[in-house]
Amino acid sequence: MGSLVDHVRSCLEQSELKFVEPEEGTFLVVFGLDEYAVRVFLVIDEDRSRVEIYANTDPPTPVSGFERWLLEQNPGLSHVKYGCDPAGDLLISGEVWGDSINPDRLSSLIIFSATLARDFRERSHAESKSS
Repeated sequence: MGSLVDHVRSCLEQSELKFVEPEEGTFLVVFGLDEYAVRVFLVIDEDRSRVEIYANTDPPTPVSGFERWLLEQNPGLSHVKYGCDPAGDLLISGEVWGDSINPDRLSSLIIFSATLARDFRERSHAESKSS
């Protein structure tokens, strides 16, 4: 049986998502939008047989004033959660166990994570314009 890294790579190759592998065990999918990009990182933890998912926007989306809203959203989400990175920018994080990954599920989780990051950025910018 192959490694989890090989399995995830194979699932990504079977999907229609374009990705790069900056280093062994780390994959990056970038969605370019009009004024920014959404980056989704997949970090493979072979020891625990899981894939950690991180999504954020470039340029970053600050979360000042939205912490309560973020926390209120988390109970309704499965596999991924809103959070903040050490710099105070939005970070979507999640994990999925290696034995439950197939190409469709992995693609869905990547797109879902990117959509959450995009939606939060748009909400944040709409709020700042209405203030």
